[in-house]
Amino acid sequence: MSTAEATDHRDLREAVRDFLAARSPSSAVRAAMDSPAGYDEQVWRELTVDLGLTAIAVPEKFGGAGAGLPELVVVFEEMGAALLCAPFFSTVALAIPTLLGSGDAAAMEEYLPALVEGSATGTVIFNGTLDAWDPEAVTLMAHRDGTDYRLDGVAGRVLDGHTAKTILAAANTDAGTSLFAISAGAGGVGREPLATLDRTRKIAKLSFDDVTARLIGTDGGAAAGLEQAYRIAVIALAAEQVGAAQRCLDMAVGYAKERIQFGRAIGSFQAVKHRCADMLVQVEGARSAAQHAAETDGE
Repeated sequence: MSTAEATDHRDLREAVRDFLAARSPSSAVRAAMDSPAGYDEQVWRELTVDLGLTAIAVPEKFGGAGAGLPELVVVFEEMGAALLCAPFFSTVALAIPTLLGSGDAAAMEEYLPALVEGSATGTVIFNGTLDAWDPEAVTLMAHRDGTDYRLDGVAGRVLDGHTAKTILAAANTDAGTSLFAISAGAGGVGREPLATLDRTRKIAKLSFDDVTARLIGTDGGAAAGLEQAYRIAVIALAAEQVGAAQRCLDMAVGYAKERIQFGRAIGSFQAVKHRCADMLVQVEGARSAAQHAAETDGE
């Protein structure tokens, strides 16, 4: 990374961190967890319109900033540290990379601008029942009906599936694994919010009963693009986990400096110092791994 790139990343990190400190304190996180939507729409407008964070890794011709995955990793680290409740991951780490990887210019022109400007949120169904990408696990089915396609099946654990306006779904056709877009208001779509262990993330079970769907890309040609999009999502998730781990480390070190035992801060005891040092090594190792994955993705 060049000096200029390092400076850009530092400025980006500081801007996102300052925003989240003001707009995603623990009180706001708890309020969002208890809300039906799972996020504050005003905060969403600010981070999309004012900060332009949804546009970072989108080409300029589609209204984006034209940056890349390394910049997104910086953003996701800070969001993980703040436990931001928003459909950012589902839109930016799932829907946008899936569209970009589809190779369908018309679909990108149709869907990307709304996702970039934040007027629409998105999510992706990689398969019906599992969380990992595996073409053999795709359970949704689609068939041609004249010039349209009809989609059937049930998908569990869809991230932000209860609110997403643009749903992208992998489905099997006679030609193989294909990608489809379903609008939020399409007839035959059922949404059932599910209880989650992590209440900062909302998930839903989605059902499709003879739903009209738009084919994205070529019929049977979606597997490679979906695999690429899934890989980007994994890198983004790793970055979030790094940010959360860094926040935990910062809190532990802060407590070790303040907690007094036997007349001195517990952070002055060698055993505590070693524990904090070990955690630092683990966090920095994870950060390096996530950054390296972002910088070398696709090579």
